Amino acid sequence: MRILPQRSYYYILIGLLLGLTGCGKHQIKPKLVSGKLDLTSYHFEKSGLVQLNGEWEFYWQNFYVLEDFQKTSPQLSGLIEVPQSWNSFKYQPPKTKGRKPSSKQMMGTAIGGKGYATYRCMISLPHKNMRLALKIPPISTAYKLYVGKQLMSSTGGIGKSKQAEVPDHYPSIIELTNHSHQLELILQVSNHHHTKGGIRYPLRLGLKSQISQHQKGINIITFFLIGSILIMALHHIGIYWTRRKSDSTLYFGLICLASVFRLLIIDEYFIKDFYYFSWATTLRLEYLTMNAAVIPMVLMLNKLFPKEISKWFVNTLAVIFSLLTVLVLLLPPELFAQTLPISQIVILLGGLYTFVRVIQSVLRQREGALLYMIGYTFFLISIINDVLYNQDVINTGNFFAVGVFAFIFFQALLLARRFSKAFQRAERFSSELNYTNRNLERLVEVRTKDLKESNTKLNEYLVELDAINEKLMELDRFKQQMMGMIVHDLKNPLNSIIGLSSQQQDPRFFENIHQSGQRMYHLVMNILDVQKFEESKMQLQIKDVLLEEIVNEAVQQTNYVIQEKQHQVILHLLPDTVIKADREISTRVLINLLTNAAKYTPYGGQIDIFVEDESAFYKVLVKDSGVGIPKEQLEKIFDKFHQVTQKKLGRTRSTGLGLTFCKLAIEAQEGTIGVSSERNKGATFWFTIPKGKLTSLDAQNDTPHEGRLDKPTILQTLSDREKDLLFPVIQKIAGLEIYQTSKIKEALMMLKDSDSERIQYWINEIEDTLFAHNEQRLQALLNIIDR
Repeated sequence: MRILPQRSYYYILIGLLLGLTGCGKHQIKPKLVSGKLDLTSYHFEKSGLVQLNGEWEFYWQNFYVLEDFQKTSPQLSGLIEVPQSWNSFKYQPPKTKGRKPSSKQMMGTAIGGKGYATYRCMISLPHKNMRLALKIPPISTAYKLYVGKQLMSSTGGIGKSKQAEVPDHYPSIIELTNHSHQLELILQVSNHHHTKGGIRYPLRLGLKSQISQHQKGINIITFFLIGSILIMALHHIGIYWTRRKSDSTLYFGLICLASVFRLLIIDEYFIKDFYYFSWATTLRLEYLTMNAAVIPMVLMLNKLFPKEISKWFVNTLAVIFSLLTVLVLLLPPELFAQTLPISQIVILLGGLYTFVRVIQSVLRQREGALLYMIGYTFFLISIINDVLYNQDVINTGNFFAVGVFAFIFFQALLLARRFSKAFQRAERFSSELNYTNRNLERLVEVRTKDLKESNTKLNEYLVELDAINEKLMELDRFKQQMMGMIVHDLKNPLNSIIGLSSQQQDPRFFENIHQSGQRMYHLVMNILDVQKFEESKMQLQIKDVLLEEIVNEAVQQTNYVIQEKQHQVILHLLPDTVIKADREISTRVLINLLTNAAKYTPYGGQIDIFVEDESAFYKVLVKDSGVGIPKEQLEKIFDKFHQVTQKKLGRTRSTGLGLTFCKLAIEAQEGTIGVSSERNKGATFWFTIPKGKLTSLDAQNDTPHEGRLDKPTILQTLSDREKDLLFPVIQKIAGLEIYQTSKIKEALMMLKDSDSERIQYWINEIEDTLFAHNEQRLQALLNIIDR
């Protein structure tokens, strides 16, 4: 039974935490006035410790001891407020005789952080021979403390220059006995390494037992906090290690771990009790724990409240504090200490932004948002206090430990609440599981029925899937057909471009058009022929041909590429080499290999073509002097659409079909193709082709060429009327080049109304010839009638 509303528990917890801060009577403590503190009527036993706050005598750029004050009267630079850095102290230099001081000198100028000085105060005590103790805070960055004539304490080594100073930074406690009612304290302080110098934290004077008790209290509270937070850190990191599903658990563990290190290296510097670090290392660790802890903090907020804490905010803060962390690691103390205001400003602005967002999450009733807001409020207040305290705006002290403890305390409550809900869910699931076990048979029957229905639906889906798959295959076939049609439509205007460019009188104006047309034409033919080879529709015209003619024709057709880069092509041919091959296809293979060699050969390079005799085959080798092909690319070089890595070779991209066409064409002629290459030594592409017979070639030269029309036979079959119809068309086409496809087809339109089968056959032959780009066959078709 719930006795109090849920929110009442939150109010009780807040009251308890506020109670920890203490609500005792406020007693006005005595302060130093003009370098003097009157404690003659002060009761240490009743009133406790005294902070030596107030106006101290200040002697800038001088180190004085008691003898100096006894022998002479050193000129006072002014009265300085303690605790506070001396950076803002305005010093007026001594007047020089005969020189009138400027208005700026009369007002005084801020002395800054670097320098050295002497602090002095006189304390009047109620009794003699009191067993006193003085707690000295960390002083930037070296000091010596004299009580009267006696040197009682020192940290580091004071100096008048950076080279002479040895910086150090930790608190200490000294015990002393006053032999008179007057106690004179002289503090020599130097700072040449930190941005802020002087006594920034209060000195505390009291009875020896009081100081001891005070220090014990600090030790107990600090180590209680360190132990508690360390356990929380290990607990959360352990949870994440065993169950890596909640990143917020890891981030919270890292925050706790950073807080533990920070508590060890601020205020009391307990880290020195475990291991002595130099002043620079200690300061570096202090800045690192501040900057690095912000990153897991914002990451955890984003995980807990992703709709309120945006990703850009998290990324921005992560980048800023990562850079600040790097600067702290790399720069010397006097430089990275200047980044403190940046860190503090960003932390304040980021803290206020996240506080507003957390309030929004509370209003939206996000799970655990109220508990998180309470803890975060304490933490944010402590951060704001510490920033203002370190900037000498307020004089309260560091409350980081209290803020962190409050934050972690409420996080622990939040975690316990989530665990409680998880246990409740587990109990509910257990109850449901027991119910399920008791009703298992009925549930099995119901589930079996559901499975049968699901199986029926699945079969229906399979039928639908088969129908869809069939449609997809049909679409793929349509795609292939469309590809063929597109390529055919692309080829015809390319022929026209090439024809137009070759007819012009000014070759310099049309040279680029002609070369581009030739390249695009070979590209289109590669696409068409690869498709034909893959579909087994390529009809080869195998016969005996001279290899030398094929090589010369390929060199001639690639001359525009070779001349463009001023390559030198050297032929190493064998005499009377006859091969059994398709002349046009083999020529195209060599064109592709020569184009490829020219592309990857540097300007002014050399390309060699070799022919070697290998038993029943001739081996043709095309060697370039380019950069070569990487080993890992050699096996895939002939694959469809494969390209050698462009970033490595720095060449323009291509379709990757040229070498695929070469492989298919050579293997279709019962040959083989390959490549060898060494890095920076060029590449050699080779292929083998069956040998032909020279006598067979001679016989072919004596008989009509295959594919050439038998003129007497055609003349015998054509009627006079048909010859009359063909004659003007042949006359018109004879004046055109094979590239002028559109004009040739325009001439053929004159015969569209003819119903003669012979004329229609002749038209089809002309169109096939244009498609194959066969000039020899075109001339044969035009010579069927004497002109």
